Amino acid sequence: MWGARPYRGTPSPLTLPLGSVYIHHTLEPGRPCRSFRACARAMRRVQSFHQDTRAWDDIGYRSLAPPWHLEPP
Repeated sequence: MWGARPYRGTPSPLTLPLGSVYIHHTLEPGRPCRSFRACARAMRRVQSFHQDTRAWDDIGYRSLAPPWHLEPP
């Protein structure tokens, strides 16, 4: 829907109890996106940063939500 790239790794199930939990957030985009297209572009930039710069398997979020509801085009 937002043009995400595929997950690059092999998922593995969590085992309980967890040794640690990380709370991760970002300030991107710096200014709020005002349309679905702009928000999708911002999420692709964040995913590219996480996968290409940080070498993570995917975007580092379980869920993403704009400050208001946006319908896809």
